[in-house]
Amino acid sequence: IRRNEDARMAWRDQWDPNLRRQRELKNKPCLQFNTLQQKIKQPVNDFRQAMPQVDYIPSDGGDSDVADLFDGLYRAMAARSNLPYQWGVCADWVVATGLGYIRIATDYASPTSFDQVEFVKAIDDPNCVVMDPGAQDPFGTDAQWAFVSTALTKEEFQRQYPKAEAVSANFGDMGRQYPDWFIGDDMIRVVEYFRVEHE
Repeated sequence: IRRNEDARMAWRDQWDPNLRRQRELKNKPCLQFNTLQQKIKQPVNDFRQAMPQVDYIPSDGGDSDVADLFDGLYRAMAARSNLPYQWGVCADWVVATGLGYIRIATDYASPTSFDQVEFVKAIDDPNCVVMDPGAQDPFGTDAQWAFVSTALTKEEFQRQYPKAEAVSANFGDMGRQYPDWFIGDDMIRVVEYFRVEHE
């Protein structure tokens, strides 16, 4: 996938793996001077300085008190989420690879509470998201389904999901299309599945 190559060039190894191997066999150095970081950070920092803001404004006949309530709820969620950081993570991926995702999720307000609160979270690696290929909108608003995956160690999986049992699955030739999803026997991939239900 081209995004993987872009991410490798931006943040990890800028050498072609075969060329690096050849040089290492000949005991030649593989120096790397990553000048892409400066070019990535400039638009990302510009974005951080002019981050999108949300304002709730009542339409004709709307209630300004309700708009103020929604505005307050949004600001509380933004503060809980450290929103500038989340936008920044997403912007890093967008500038470097052309694709980034954020999501609105819920979590418990505290370890002793049953109340849940919303927060915004950037997806750390957009390659872990698989969107409906039939979606036409560039933002995915018409997608009918999506997967979001997370790779966990076996110990972490057992800690987070003590009653769950990991299962194997045959995905055919998906290993060629999504090589990052197949991570060996030491890790377990947990996948969330989202779909649009029509009434």
